[in-house]
Amino acid sequence: MSNRPTLARPSKKDAEAEATRNFLSIINQAGVKTRLAQLLSTPEAADRLIRLMAVAAGRTPKLRLCTRDSVLQAMLLLAALDLDPNGPLGQAYLIPYARRGKVDGVWVDVAVECQVQIGYRGLLELASKVPGWQSISAEAVYEHDDFDFDNGSANFLRHRKKMTGDRGVIIGAYAIVHVNGGTTFRVLTRSELDSIRDQSETYTSAVRALEKAQKDKSAKDIKTAEKDLAATPWVKWEDEMAAKSAIKRLLKVLPLGRHKESQRVAVAAAVDDRLLDLSAVTLQSDPLEAPLQTELAAPDEDPMEHLGADDPEGAPLTDDGTDNPEGAPVPVTATQAPSPRRSRGEDLGA
Repeated sequence: MSNRPTLARPSKKDAEAEATRNFLSIINQAGVKTRLAQLLSTPEAADRLIRLMAVAAGRTPKLRLCTRDSVLQAMLLLAALDLDPNGPLGQAYLIPYARRGKVDGVWVDVAVECQVQIGYRGLLELASKVPGWQSISAEAVYEHDDFDFDNGSANFLRHRKKMTGDRGVIIGAYAIVHVNGGTTFRVLTRSELDSIRDQSETYTSAVRALEKAQKDKSAKDIKTAEKDLAATPWVKWEDEMAAKSAIKRLLKVLPLGRHKESQRVAVAAAVDDRLLDLSAVTLQSDPLEAPLQTELAAPDEDPMEHLGADDPEGAPLTDDGTDNPEGAPVPVTATQAPSPRRSRGEDLGA
């Protein structure tokens, strides 16, 4: 019989507390606040963004498992765009995704990464600040609304919502902007919206999970998959996702210019379509100058898995992993919580 001592596995509570300490050490580390203040213009705005990050991780616990680099890159991007994450304004959202890879021929989770998704209101907020754009708006169109448009010589758009009774299902969406005395708009049909929706990893992953559960005839798995599908943005907030898609389509035909406000709009749209290589973002670089993605996914690449939405019952984090009813994150010193190992070396700087 061996006398070697057995190592006790950490409890779930201990693991959660460690993840919390690591996350708070990432967002409070030296140099981060200074850089955030430069991007946001004031130290107070930097403190606010750090608090919002802690609140977001309290409501979405899997954010605490995200890699150090992806968390910092998300923070820097939000600061450069001046958007609030996971707040009541719906400007932007932090989403944990499992990065998957093959180990011995089997797909497994190899890391959890924090990704930024731009909200419908975030795009509108950024677009409203572009010089020369008098106003911009977007709406989903329902089957019983009074809607008509012409992109030809008449060039008009008319939309009157049905104010009483059932408006029916969404049949399209549009975005319209008044620019220097003129009007430009773009309309998306239902089939175009479906095509955009079907490119969403969150939506398609949930659909596949439901199809698998139905094939396996597991009542429990079917119920879980149906709940997960109902929580995806394209189901839960279909009208806003449709309107956001119309805004992004409109942005492709508008002159943006070279000013910072235009650059923010273009970057936000590219981020939402995952066209930017945010791995190039460092504490010394300008997130708005991030390059476009240059590598295409391998044909057999397993899609990233969306790991959960906001928990409405959640609360900001404390340094012991418990909910903090006072609503303020507790700072963690370097001696309390050493930074987790970086996934791509020391590329983000200190």
